[in-house]
Amino acid sequence: ISLGGYMGSQILADAVDAAGKLGIILVAAAGNDAINLPVYPAAYPGVIGVGASDAANYLAGFSNFGDSIDVLAPGDGVMVSSRNTTVIKRSGTSYSTAYVSGIISLLLSENENLSFAQISEILENTSNYASMNHQPSGVGAGVINAERALMYMKGITRNDLAITDIYPVRRALENNVNSSVFVRVENRGSAPASGSVSVSFENHTTHDITIPALPAGGRQEFTITANGGASVDGKHSAFATLLGSDDLPESNQYAAFMPIVDVIGNDV
Repeated sequence: ISLGGYMGSQILADAVDAAGKLGIILVAAAGNDAINLPVYPAAYPGVIGVGASDAANYLAGFSNFGDSIDVLAPGDGVMVSSRNTTVIKRSGTSYSTAYVSGIISLLLSENENLSFAQISEILENTSNYASMNHQPSGVGAGVINAERALMYMKGITRNDLAITDIYPVRRALENNVNSSVFVRVENRGSAPASGSVSVSFENHTTHDITIPALPAGGRQEFTITANGGASVDGKHSAFATLLGSDDLPESNQYAAFMPIVDVIGNDV
């Protein structure tokens, strides 16, 4: 449903209730005003309210947020077909709603008897971690993940650790000031997994962090600080590499390089 308003109505509430009794799964956009207010019908019980995420799994800057958000889905700079058959970029929670509807259709194609409650449970337990201003509030269960949702429903086991965020937490104002970065590791698989993360700074200092057995959907967050003198040409950067362990199949032993640059005297 690509419509909504900040004032609910009995007629709309009755329509939502009637659709639910017929077994219709309702998915609705949560609005594009970047405010914490419920939009109807997305905020009604029996409707999956959808906010928009950006490419970094953060809440998109225009998306509404708050308790009425059940999940997020890509909605910032989505490639869509235009009326003249060209491909253009568009943004909005309406596009996010289409992604969620697509995943639900995929689940129903495997089991047409899934109820609203069962679908909601699957989405809640398989969405990727998301945040707003690096805080996991107002974004529902997180960003939908079609593969994990399907594996969860089918009971398929797979390990999949991933570095999902890295950013500076202390700005360096001069070359001999310590530089710190925050790193988040998430298990996006369907079974417990462990491994290690190696964080290196361009002054060649390296820190290795052991990741314990994270449950499916679990995450570990940590902050790494380099000794002073990590600057090269007035910039600070860090690289995090995810290393697999015996818990990870060989195909999932990969490295994720995520540079963070902190220019001296400027905010990141």
